[in-house]
Amino acid sequence: MDRTNPSLVDLREIGGPALRLTTCLLDRPLDPAEVDELLAALPPKTRALLVTGDASARLPVREGEHAVLLLEADTGEASTVPDVLAARLRDWPSVTTLLPAARALLAI
Repeated sequence: MDRTNPSLVDLREIGGPALRLTTCLLDRPLDPAEVDELLAALPPKTRALLVTGDASARLPVREGEHAVLLLEADTGEASTVPDVLAARLRDWPSVTTLLPAARALLAI
């Protein structure tokens, strides 16, 4: 953490929110029925779902790659991947903890 920049404060230190970004690379794009199943399976802590392909807005990933990104509040619990995604994973999901800057206007 860069302590010389006052806008970069570890919000966990002051009781603020951390976010968890889970990136899942899939073996093929999700079809609309699978996206509906995924939406129904998301936990309440989910803040955003981004899907590549025709099912949703395109993400800036390499052509031919199929990805789903889940952004959720980091409650300290272990991350889980909904079954509809687990069956399609090409590799282990990548999980990153994000700490918004103190000046971020996030309603988590």
